[in-house]
Amino acid sequence: MKQTDSILPGGGFQDTPLAAEINENTNRMSRIRSTVLDRPIETRIFTVANQKGGVGKTTTAVNLAVALADKGMNVLVIDLDPQGNASTALGIEHNMGVPSIYNALVQNVPLADLVQTSPESENLLCVPATLQLAGAEMELYSLLAREYRLKNAINQYLESATVRPDYVFIDCPPSLGQLTVNAFTAATEVLIPIQCEYYALEGLTQLKVSIDMIRSVSNPNLALSTILLTMYDSRTKLNMAVVEDVRNHFPTQTLETIIPRQVRVAEAPSFGQTVITYDKNSTGAISYMEAAILDLAWHSLPADAEVSSVEEFEAKAIADYGLDYHAVPTRYRSTYFSHIFAGGYSAGYYGYIWSEVLDADTVDWFKENGGLTRANGDHFRNSLLSRGGSLNSMQMFRNFRGRDADIQPLLKRRGLL
Repeated sequence: MKQTDSILPGGGFQDTPLAAEINENTNRMSRIRSTVLDRPIETRIFTVANQKGGVGKTTTAVNLAVALADKGMNVLVIDLDPQGNASTALGIEHNMGVPSIYNALVQNVPLADLVQTSPESENLLCVPATLQLAGAEMELYSLLAREYRLKNAINQYLESATVRPDYVFIDCPPSLGQLTVNAFTAATEVLIPIQCEYYALEGLTQLKVSIDMIRSVSNPNLALSTILLTMYDSRTKLNMAVVEDVRNHFPTQTLETIIPRQVRVAEAPSFGQTVITYDKNSTGAISYMEAAILDLAWHSLPADAEVSSVEEFEAKAIADYGLDYHAVPTRYRSTYFSHIFAGGYSAGYYGYIWSEVLDADTVDWFKENGGLTRANGDHFRNSLLSRGGSLNSMQMFRNFRGRDADIQPLLKRRGLL
């Protein structure tokens, strides 16, 4: 069938937006089904992170994982969010008492003893998260080399695994605590989903600062490789303006792939599935699969390869994979990516915001009392870090700060005061 031939009943290309959309999706899906992906030479370890909740972080992690597994890649997902949404989406048991990533971080249990096979695909594995993980933030503070716990566990798994994962996706909590620091230290690449709203741009800048800090302290190989724009609606000028701003500030990291706002993506989690399993022919599912294909084209380049024109490289990659449907051009570009976050966070999510309140207030205390001196460090350790669960957490903070936590430092940090 030629690219200009219609697949609509009755023949003839129907000159309506709906008909064009149906025709586009069908042609895109047929090309994706025939695409064969090359395995990466080394395991690619992604941390999927954003300190702002509700931006599509978990949805991105699980759908890209399933898209790659569907194309024959061996994929490992590590659920590092205490809410366990990634585990739920992949059909993985994660009730209290189930062996989870907590056991690896705190008790040094090998990942090989914790992985479960997802019903989504036989070559998709997941290390689940349970509510125990919520307490790991405090417990990690008392452990030696706490920021390397996840990195060591992953390296041990990769060395001993019978089947080497091609991809590892680490789904982080929406905060910048010890769990996220562990993920940054363990990963080689950071993938940041960003909602197409201006508050998200502010969060991106803060997250970039954190990545640079991790790179200078514990993981010099960490790279911000991919930014994904989420919840995109082409009908709104605001969304288009945010897209332009992100492209201007992060031209080489932002994928051009657009995953449109779609009901199917929102419905899928309520059935305990990813959108690719729930409705593989939906626009959202097709978009995720196309995104994985274009991203792989970039990362399959030899180390000494030179790309003089991004547009020409994209055009060739899309053509090589049979996605160059000229009647309706692909949504995917190397600096653009969007998908939908479905559902909402439980009330426990706001605990992460409260941890940021405590963090900002703690930083202010150090500033007010002469900075990072030995005496200040001893006070911090003796009143907070070394106490574990021996006292009520807020009482420990009062002992450290001399008063209850104040929200003003966080508001100043976020530019709201």
